[in-house]
Amino acid sequence: MTCRGLIILIRNPEKGKVKTRIAAEAGEDRALGIYLNLLAITRQTALGLDCHRFLYATEHIADETWDSKDFIKRVQREGDLGERMFAAFSDVLTDCQKALIIGSDCPWLKADHLLQAFDALDSHDLVLGPASDGGYYLLGMKHPEASLFQGISWSSENVLQETIHAANQSGLKYFLLQTLSDVDHLDDWRAYEEGLRAQHQ
Repeated sequence: MTCRGLIILIRNPEKGKVKTRIAAEAGEDRALGIYLNLLAITRQTALGLDCHRFLYATEHIADETWDSKDFIKRVQREGDLGERMFAAFSDVLTDCQKALIIGSDCPWLKADHLLQAFDALDSHDLVLGPASDGGYYLLGMKHPEASLFQGISWSSENVLQETIHAANQSGLKYFLLQTLSDVDHLDDWRAYEEGLRAQHQ
């Protein structure tokens, strides 16, 4: 069976260091609480898929909330977001034939999306999950492609389009998943909670 690797890129959950835009709106305690919820949602989503799971944190994680039997824990390399993602892909694709990378900002991401992404890599070089803010919530590939991580305006509304442009320049065939929203602001989290309540009514 093809080795499939799911890379989860996270920040260690420390007050004052996560969800800074939410912290500016609602305080650091609220921001940390929301971030811990997002981590829990991401963890459960990852556990819903049969694959190798790699947790890349900004620092070592001893917290057994991420059980070592379910998650291979590693520390992110130094550098900007692109350098850190490329390093993680390079590591995981040494042993796996396919790899996806996600963060913890998209609570709407489900195991079905991840499965669709892995399947898309059978006939595409690249898979992208567009985020409604102009970035992406998922990137998948079979070979580390350095060009996709260079010259990108990280944390801008142009990330997806710049990545697609780089893919086109490199002659890579890509597949786009459903567009989903990230949680960057308090209203984003409230929208997610409202969506959950609507589902249970």
